[in-house]
Amino acid sequence: MLNINQNQQQKYKTLSTFLLSPKFAADKVTGLFISCTLFLLAFLALLLLVNAFDSRLIDGMPVWHKPIRFGLSFVLHFITLTYLAQLVDEKYRTKYRFSFFAVAAAISLWLEFLYITIQAARGRRSHFNFETDIENYLYMAMGVGALFLVLVAFVLGIMIWKYGKKDQSGLRLGSIAGLTIGSVLTLVFAGYMSVDIPYITNRLNHTPNVVPYLGWSRISGDYKPAHFIATHMMQLLPLIGIWADRSKLKSYISPRKIVMLGIIILTLLSIFAFILAKLDIPIFPV
Repeated sequence: MLNINQNQQQKYKTLSTFLLSPKFAADKVTGLFISCTLFLLAFLALLLLVNAFDSRLIDGMPVWHKPIRFGLSFVLHFITLTYLAQLVDEKYRTKYRFSFFAVAAAISLWLEFLYITIQAARGRRSHFNFETDIENYLYMAMGVGALFLVLVAFVLGIMIWKYGKKDQSGLRLGSIAGLTIGSVLTLVFAGYMSVDIPYITNRLNHTPNVVPYLGWSRISGDYKPAHFIATHMMQLLPLIGIWADRSKLKSYISPRKIVMLGIIILTLLSIFAFILAKLDIPIFPV
């Protein structure tokens, strides 16, 4: 019995410490994710410099805050993909099916981020902009790109479930749940936000007071907080799993139960934020 417990603890230690001393495989998918992350970091440094000298505003917020915000979010997304992809054996990770989603996500990232940046430079909206035909078409194209950026995470979650190490670690459950549930909720909230006409025509066009960088309205209900929570479940749940695997609490409660609690709390928080938006109640009122 003692040996079994020691083996189980060793599994937890191995899985939860790979973030601290990563050993990335030299395959094309991992390399692609790392390249995307480095590209974003270099671009962000440039945007931060430009932001310091440009005082223009869009929707009550400095024009460069949106590309900076999206850049930071994309960095987190691709760092997450890079690390969690290592939980899947290379022979499955590099198969053409996942490679397709990885390449599609990378192309979507480059095109979407460049368009957001170009629109910021022009002092124009990138999202919910229907003022010209070209901007309307490009906004719809961004929707397709965003779909691939989310789908790659969902597919990776399924691959960890099917092909990852079958153990009881919190990291495994947190990774699977974060990537799949987070992806589904992200698509649901984003989809609803994009078809809510009163939200697009009234609330978005009358938002002079927003939370800095986040762009959440402080005078009306906004779907972006719900979308934010759902999207970052992809990072939060794996991190909760890592913490649970390393915490002394695992002597009293299993890491999987801690992760399950995190799943419930974050899911309810995102739904609560969505309901507030439906009721036209700002999450951080003035």
